[in-house]
Amino acid sequence: MDSLEVTKAPAGSREPLISALASGFVPGLVPGLARLGSGLARRLDALPPPLGRALHRLRTRGERRRLHAIALAHIARRLPEIQASLDAAPPGFVYLAGDSHAELLGPDPFGGRPCVNGGIGGLSSRGYATYLAELSFPRRAGLALLFVGTNDIFAGSRPQSQARIDGFGQAVGQILDRLQASADRVVLCAVPPLEPGEQVRRDPGSVAAYSECLRSIAAGRGCGFADPFAEMREGHGGFAKPGFLHEGVHLRDYASLAAALAPTVAG
Repeated sequence: MDSLEVTKAPAGSREPLISALASGFVPGLVPGLARLGSGLARRLDALPPPLGRALHRLRTRGERRRLHAIALAHIARRLPEIQASLDAAPPGFVYLAGDSHAELLGPDPFGGRPCVNGGIGGLSSRGYATYLAELSFPRRAGLALLFVGTNDIFAGSRPQSQARIDGFGQAVGQILDRLQASADRVVLCAVPPLEPGEQVRRDPGSVAAYSECLRSIAAGRGCGFADPFAEMREGHGGFAKPGFLHEGVHLRDYASLAAALAPTVAG
């Protein structure tokens, strides 16, 4: 799911109606909306420029409002689910933190080792830092695995500017403050590669840059660093080898990601 820099949901957003809307969330929804809108975009291009631009702005704002509502609904569903899992988890569990790459690993990716999936698809590092602060850890985790970066490298946000990289580092630091206080061991995972077609929306050059940022942060904070996506990378350009991804960013097979993480989890 695309990152929309989601603001905190008001208290009323956690009503049953919103939860029902959230139950319809699927990772392919945003690309699906984009495909549905492509025909309209072509028609807008055929209009006189002033009218076409005005209608395009209206369409874009409408789509963003819809996607923002979907994102808030998904967060509203995920937070109580995550907290319930934390409340029930035994000491020493694995905590999966971060974006959709964490969430799509599922509730039991490591062969029966207790695990709490705290992933929330669509969030940037800043968004995850915000919502992680709402969760409590009644018992200490043995390991926390953090997946962030995919939703911080949108091309239009100038992700390789020093200001954006510094902001990313600050947000990751806030996340680590919480995770290191709640887990015996924390491992930061590299940013996964992209499909070539995704470069229209995300900056492939930032994949390596943000991964190195995470590696540096891990070293400075006494955390581990892992690249479970290494086998699917096509060189160093930020792209994946053919066949590993779909929808631009998501893996076709998250069981393979869990297998790649097994040595880190066994630690």
